[in-house]
Amino acid sequence: KLNINNGRTTTVASAPVEQGSFLVDHDRKVRFVAGAMNDGRNVTYRRDGDRWTLVHESERNGATYFPLGFDAENKRVYMAKGEQGKPETIVLLDLDTREETPLSSNGTVSPSGYLWSSDEKTLLGVWYEDGIPYWDWVAPDHPETKVYAGLVKAFPGKAVRFLRPSQDGRYFAMRVFADTMPSEAYLFDRESGKAKFLAASMDWIKPEEMSPMKPIVVKARDGLPLHGYITIPKNSNGKNLPLIINPHGGPHGPRDEWGFNPEVQLFANRGYAVLQINYRGSGGYGNAFEGMGYRKWGTTMQDDLTDSVKWAIAQGVADPDRVCIYGASYGGYAALMSAV
Repeated sequence: KLNINNGRTTTVASAPVEQGSFLVDHDRKVRFVAGAMNDGRNVTYRRDGDRWTLVHESERNGATYFPLGFDAENKRVYMAKGEQGKPETIVLLDLDTREETPLSSNGTVSPSGYLWSSDEKTLLGVWYEDGIPYWDWVAPDHPETKVYAGLVKAFPGKAVRFLRPSQDGRYFAMRVFADTMPSEAYLFDRESGKAKFLAASMDWIKPEEMSPMKPIVVKARDGLPLHGYITIPKNSNGKNLPLIINPHGGPHGPRDEWGFNPEVQLFANRGYAVLQINYRGSGGYGNAFEGMGYRKWGTTMQDDLTDSVKWAIAQGVADPDRVCIYGASYGGYAALMSAV
């Protein structure tokens, strides 16, 4: 604890986890710590009095069991659970009975965002980026969920992300975006039921002139499904186009997402199809999928990029004599290795 008046700190608890995050309950008591050890093991500990009890341990890129937050009574905790390194699901764990109630899952991707009630005691929604992103409402009867869900419906064809509400719960900001539209910011007033436009991040962009970003699934040569996106130049017939494959950086953890991408739109505006594939090793598809890329730089990960280009050629989208690769960070390495 930090005393903000005199600057003195008091140690409340020390974690037995080398790269961990604490979770406190609504009474500000430390209840969990979860994270990774320096050797890569995933671990979760529960606080019992002044002692830590190990409740989960797995190898690097194995199962996950991560506490997210407590319910109103501090008796149940929301957990992100990924069995055998698969994409995580959300369960509600009863700390007395150890029973788990399933709340949300996608199967292809892990959650990449959460929406909590203004009192922080109820998980309202889980954000998934499986192709086009969407909210899974896990507390549909909560009055705040009805407001959020209604706002999502008010922006068809677009994605809506919400920021923390004001302390009294009356106001909250939201970000609205799409593949052809840069982010716009709105402030919603729950009392009046109206959303006020605040600003656009690139107000000179004309969405009607931008090119749509289509989610795709490609099978690698070993049968592994690879998810990604292809952007076809607007007003083209979508056939026999020059193709740019643009691998993302990282590589372990980051991934390509649906949304407005200035570089992709620049290329598409010049008549190029743009291919973005979440090759093995990318984040978001579970620990095991990310682990498949370890020590596979320039080999199997490179094959994934090659196989996605072959897919684009087989679909008739890409002209096989007009294909190039471009990227930054790991994407730059992948571009070099494709030539090698």
